[in-house]
Amino acid sequence: MEAIEFLRETQRMCGEYACYDGCPIYGKCVFDGTKAQSSEQLEALVAAVEAWVETHPIKTNAQMLKEVFGGEAIYAISSPNVQALKDWLDEPYKEPES
Repeated sequence: MEAIEFLRETQRMCGEYACYDGCPIYGKCVFDGTKAQSSEQLEALVAAVEAWVETHPIKTNAQMLKEVFGGEAIYAISSPNVQALKDWLDEPYKEPES
């Protein structure tokens, strides 16, 4: 896992858990004010984030629409004017704010 990808995915994980006991890296996180850690601890941290990423893939807008409406009908659109829509479909889905 590249450094930027690690930071991005750790930030995504932190957004889901917000530093509480259920977080896979709770107590090992370098972002909660913990001081320097050993190489082994840092390797374990990266491994924990990688394992979480495998079980929590980023859901795209297209996947969300398929869950709601089913099928692949949305991709049948062929007009050149809908390229922006197709680009949007591939973006990560964001939960609406309440």
